[in-house]
Amino acid sequence: MKVSLQPDSRYSVVCPTCAARFQPGLYSKGLNNFQCPVCGELLERRTPYPILRFIASELAATALVYRVGYRDSGLIFGSILGTVVLFFVFSRLMYHISPPAAQRKIPAGESGLSLTGGHGPKSNKRLPPERTER
Repeated sequence: MKVSLQPDSRYSVVCPTCAARFQPGLYSKGLNNFQCPVCGELLERRTPYPILRFIASELAATALVYRVGYRDSGLIFGSILGTVVLFFVFSRLMYHISPPAAQRKIPAGESGLSLTGGHGPKSNKRLPPERTER
């Protein structure tokens, strides 16, 4: 069952649990966390290729600062500052080119791997071994 709470937008996400389509900005619980309005599942944004964006911004900033004419310590400091600026610029561009999808938020202390497919918190308690009396 596909539930749509707002008109379709390219910034809408689909809940992986109940397949409801909604805009995460309206149900935000922080910077990257939001809750599905239908099933209540805590979700987070899945951003594609964060390492690739960082490496691309680092290389572009270094090349740009070198091309401008800075050398030695100016090249180092300019590259660091330029990397930060270009990383945010690339992130904003990627958000509009390919909006992030939603994925389940994994609570701290859990691995997110499940053999049963359950979504609730798992207890990590082991049962004591049975003792047999002779």
